[in-house]
Amino acid sequence: MHPAPVRHPRGFTLIELLTVIAIIGILAAIIIPVVGKVRQSARTVQCASNLRQIGSAIMLYAQDNRGLIPAALGTNGAIPTPSQNPSGSQWTVELNRYVERDTNDLTRISRFFACPQFQSDFPEATTAWRQGYGYQVFFFRQAGLNTLTERDRQLLTKIPEPSRTVVVADSSRETLRAGVDGTFPLNTSTTTFGTYNEGAPERHGGNRANYLFLDGSVRGLSYSEAQEALRRRTD
Repeated sequence: MHPAPVRHPRGFTLIELLTVIAIIGILAAIIIPVVGKVRQSARTVQCASNLRQIGSAIMLYAQDNRGLIPAALGTNGAIPTPSQNPSGSQWTVELNRYVERDTNDLTRISRFFACPQFQSDFPEATTAWRQGYGYQVFFFRQAGLNTLTERDRQLLTKIPEPSRTVVVADSSRETLRAGVDGTFPLNTSTTTFGTYNEGAPERHGGNRANYLFLDGSVRGLSYSEAQEALRRRTD
């Protein structure tokens, strides 16, 4: 009786290997862009959630401060007057304890003051008060109080049409100025942190950025819509 022939395991042929590699490449080309869009969408949603938290903090702050909302900027080292931010610092420090009960410590600014998409685009942006959101500086103009400045707090009841008034939005600085901050498109492919134009209407998907209004609503606005919203309330 002849012994049964030994069967050796059959390996993949070169064509089979190339076919598998090609399939993997096609799947990667499909999946990677989808994953990127999902991540961007998640950052957009998180950004809007951050702004809503900031909106709630502004209302709580006003309740504790005789109806005043924070000024955009601090006193630049001077002793604050009754109309200025008691902390002597910018709006993020004034609102900090209303979002996470943190101390007024610049090194512990709440994560809610940082736009996740901005952090992804510019990881080198580590300054605590420059993390992707800007605060409106010209409330006093629309209230007809031109003697005030961006370092003075404003009465919430003096600001007309809260549903049409931007208070905080995507920006590369801590302030929003009509025609400058919050209205120029930000091209992250050709600019670097510290040299780019202020503003960010191209930050989120669909060439839009997130804007918080004084009524607590958050809206995604295009470049032209952002310009109109800021110009209408601050001219």
